[in-house]
Amino acid sequence: FKDKTPFTEGTFIGEGTRLKDETKLFNYHEELSFEVVRREPALVVHWFSKTKSLQTGKPMHSESGFLKVLPKQVGDDTYKAELMLSHPFSVMEYYKSCQFDFKQQKLECEAQENDFHRGPSAKGRPVGYFKRELKREGDTLKYDSFMAVTGEKPHHHLTGELKLKQKG
Repeated sequence: FKDKTPFTEGTFIGEGTRLKDETKLFNYHEELSFEVVRREPALVVHWFSKTKSLQTGKPMHSESGFLKVLPKQVGDDTYKAELMLSHPFSVMEYYKSCQFDFKQQKLECEAQENDFHRGPSAKGRPVGYFKRELKREGDTLKYDSFMAVTGEKPHHHLTGELKLKQKG
């Protein structure tokens, strides 16, 4: 991966929307940063996101972890990848089913019920499914997330559009 630049490199800032059954619940400000920490034998990218309320400016959510693009090609310029994220509400996600496409500048990841690990202080209903889709178009990073709590069908959970603020 010495000669490949991941489309996720840099810091992106913009707005996201929380959805439920395609109904907009609220918008939020988001800053999403990616930093390459290693290129060989796998491409490893540190992932950090933080959001805050547009109305009050108060912090809402953050997540941190690593995207690992493996040297296993599954398409023209597409590679198998893994994503591990940790949340402050005591939940960890491990996406074993990801594809990172350098040419189309997109990432798709899916996690099933057994890919979520909860700490003893985690509250709420367990997540049974989560899908993340990221796509870069020029200096714009767009994302969509789909979620289901255990026993329910997936719904469109988050959508966002962020602009590149700082190159990696």
